Amino acid sequence: MNILSWNIRGMNEPLKQAELYDWNLIENYEFSNLGKIWIIYNKTRIKVLKIDSSDQFVHCKVEYDNNEFEWTIIYGANQLMDRQILWHKLVQMSSRITSPWMIQGDFNAVMGENDRCVGNELDSNHASELKDCINNSGLLDDRRIWRRLDRAFVNEDWCVKFQNSFFEAGPSGISDHSPIIVVIQNNEIRRKGSFMYFNFWADHPDYKSIIEEEWNKEYRGYTMYKIVKKLKAISFRLKNLNKQQYSDISQRVSNQRVLLEKLQNDIQNDPLNNHLSEESFYKQKSRIQWLQLGDSNTKYFHNSIKQRRVRNSIPVLKLDSGEQITKKEDIHKEITRYYTNMFSKSNSNRRHIDRRVISQGTRVSEEENRLLMRSISEKEVKSAVFSIGSDKAAGPDGYNSFFFKKS
Repeated sequence: MNILSWNIRGMNEPLKQAELYDWNLIENYEFSNLGKIWIIYNKTRIKVLKIDSSDQFVHCKVEYDNNEFEWTIIYGANQLMDRQILWHKLVQMSSRITSPWMIQGDFNAVMGENDRCVGNELDSNHASELKDCINNSGLLDDRRIWRRLDRAFVNEDWCVKFQNSFFEAGPSGISDHSPIIVVIQNNEIRRKGSFMYFNFWADHPDYKSIIEEEWNKEYRGYTMYKIVKKLKAISFRLKNLNKQQYSDISQRVSNQRVLLEKLQNDIQNDPLNNHLSEESFYKQKSRIQWLQLGDSNTKYFHNSIKQRRVRNSIPVLKLDSGEQITKKEDIHKEITRYYTNMFSKSNSNRRHIDRRVISQGTRVSEEENRLLMRSISEKEVKSAVFSIGSDKAAGPDGYNSFFFKKS
C-alpha cells in the first residue's frame, strides 16, 4: 500500500478531477473555502473514516487488508501563532492514540538547520516548537530532503506493526514542494534468531554447574576446535535454562507483583497473623529477583530495542539501474554480490613498497621491536577482556565480555 502527500495547486480544475472519477474524497471545506486538504482514496481497496479536522489537519482511521492505523494529514499555517495551535492539538491527540499512527504533509516549519540546505536565517525558537511537539507526541523521523517542510512522522506502535515501511521524497515536478511517498509493506516472518548471552543468567543457581559440566567435557581435535565445541554446548544448555526459567518474563514479573501486593495488604488487615507474616517474608524474599529483573524490562528498554531494530533495518535498496528491491532475500543477495565484486577485484597496477621512502621516515627501534614481537601474556589477555564493558555488544558467537568475566 502506498500513501502520497503533495502540496500542489490546481486540483479544482475539472480535467484533473476527471482522473479521480472512481475515488472517494475527504476534505476540510467547513474550515476553508479553498479546501486546503483533500484526501483522495480508492474506495474499492481501503476504508477511510474521518475522525477530526481543522483548517490545518484532517485525522482519519484507515483500514485495509486486516490492518488498521490512524493517519493525520497536515497543512501547517503560514503564521506562527496558528501553527502553535496545531502543535498543541497534535500533542493532545497523541495522549489518546494507542494504535499505529502516522502524520505527514506540509508542516510549514523546520526543526533545525540540518532540515534545510538554503534559505533565510532560522529562528531557533520557532524551530524548537515543532521539535518539542514531535518529542512530546512520541513520534519518530529520520529523513532529510532539500528543505524539510514536507515530511512524515510515525509513533512507536507503527514501528512495531509496519517494520518494513519506509518513505521517500520524490521530485517536486510541477510544484515547489516534494511529494512524500510512504510505502507500507507487510512484515516478513522473522528467521529464528541466533544465540545471545544474557547477563542475568549468571545469577541463576544452576548457572555455575552448567558451565563447569560443559567445560570439563573432553573433545578431540585442535585447541580452538575444542573451545568452539564447548561454547556451543554451553549455549544450548543456557537457551534451555532461559526457556524454562525466564520465558515470558514480563508477565511473570507482573504476576509476582500482584501476589506481593496482595500479601502486603493481607498483613495490613491482619498484622497479628504470624503465619501470614512469615509467608509474606519468604514470598517476598524468593521473588525479589523477579522484581529486579522486571525493573530492567520497562517500556523504555523495549522501545529502545524496537527503535534500534527499525534503524538497523534496510527495507528498500536502490540499484545502479534505478530499480528498487524490497524483499529481504533480494536485498541480501544484492549486498552480497556488491561486496563480493568489490573485494574480489584484482588491481594489476598496484605499486610495490618503496623501501627508500620507508627508510627516510620514523622507524621502530630494536627495543620497541622486541616488545612488539614478544609473546602475549595471560595477564594481558585477561586485562583486555575485563576492560570491555559488560553490556557491550557480543561477538559473532553470541557471548559478551560479561560471560568470560563471570565464568
